[in-house]
Amino acid sequence: MPDLHFDETNDFEQNLEKFLEYMEADDAEMGALLRANIGALRGAFDDATRRDCRARFNESIALALNQPTEAGAEQV
Repeated sequence: MPDLHFDETNDFEQNLEKFLEYMEADDAEMGALLRANIGALRGAFDDATRRDCRARFNESIALALNQPTEAGAEQV
């Protein structure tokens, strides 16, 4: 897989999309998980809000990772 390089001429949203596409190509399940929860990181306008957004994002990712999948449940 090629290295990920952000384009300084692109805005944040374009580079975020590039990152999500990269993750989906490298690890489809993780990429889908990141894409599904990325909304929690949007809308941060100061340090306090960014901390809250990161906490919500991290919590939603942790919850999703701890949910048994149908395939995982079948293997148990």
